[in-house]
Amino acid sequence: MTEEDEAFNEIERKSVAKKEAVRAAISKEKAVNEIKVGDIVQINPYMELFGACLVVVTEVRSWGIQGYIQSAGVAGQQYIRLRLEEMEPTGGKAVWGVGEEE
Repeated sequence: MTEEDEAFNEIERKSVAKKEAVRAAISKEKAVNEIKVGDIVQINPYMELFGACLVVVTEVRSWGIQGYIQSAGVAGQQYIRLRLEEMEPTGGKAVWGVGEEE
């Protein structure tokens, strides 16, 4: 293979990778646009402290969400902000939320 062919193949690989990244970003943006207050999202398991925890959404922002984690045996909630790439929607809904009246 000539240097020219190798350079062309490298450009083609980068182009495909960019297209895949754009598709993934559009898909993620669409998913976050469908998230509502009260939805449950799961934190990416690779996040250091709260990896794989479930979060109840309290606010939806352009960059992601704000919500809380309710820990068993711990008083109060741990509030957290998550960017799109740090979480996944679960499709679940919280039946009760902190601070809500029945």
